[in-house]
Amino acid sequence: MNKEDIFDAMNTIDDVYIEEANSKKRASFKWTAMAAAVLLFILPNIHGNLASALSELPLVGQFFEVITIRTYEKHQSNRDVQIKIPQIEDNHTVTTELNKTVETYISEAIEYLENEGSYVKGMDIKYEVITDNMDWFTLKLDIFEVAASGYQRVMYYHIDKHSNQMVQLKDLFIDDTYKILIKDEILKLMAEEMESDENLIYFPEELEEINEDQNFYFNENNDLIIVFDEYAVAPGYMGVVSFKIDSVLYKDLLK
Repeated sequence: MNKEDIFDAMNTIDDVYIEEANSKKRASFKWTAMAAAVLLFILPNIHGNLASALSELPLVGQFFEVITIRTYEKHQSNRDVQIKIPQIEDNHTVTTELNKTVETYISEAIEYLENEGSYVKGMDIKYEVITDNMDWFTLKLDIFEVAASGYQRVMYYHIDKHSNQMVQLKDLFIDDTYKILIKDEILKLMAEEMESDENLIYFPEELEEINEDQNFYFNENNDLIIVFDEYAVAPGYMGVVSFKIDSVLYKDLLK
């Protein structure tokens, strides 16, 4: 190889290095420009969507703070009313839905008192968090109304933290078989309790079926507790009554 060939080869190598360096610079500039575009244009536009998406992340393990956002009171000679309106302090869609459902229920009760319920001499509505664990949340409303006599009823509201959904009794099971199973178990428990305690009286004939939105909650052992308002399946002196359905009986029916 003569000197001219050596110089040509060296020039070719130089050209390759220069082109490679320029290519790296162009690539670096390209990525820098893209990063700038993300910071300047894209992130501000997706911020709202990102916040919305984050609000829909599963609630598993998240605990809720429940506060009283408003009270309604009337203390008069012929009427005594005290109502507390709760709210979950959280921005998830499902907690917003529960808050709205509870507030609507209580607002309708207040409206009825003010416009039509002149015979109602007293009402007390309070709330209690029954369950708030890694998987489940249950809020209870306890409603006591006084007219000619007292009447107590309850409302339970549930959130499944895995599905981010409000849940009713029907949502727990794969089909309607649970209705027969739970009814039969409650009738059996009624008979056993009345047999063991003569002061207990139930009205089994009043239990026609288990409703899809039947009041319920889970106890600490994960047993299903079915709850009935005062007078629903027992005389008034027994108040709100409940029956424990052992989890062994229904576990194969759960979704």
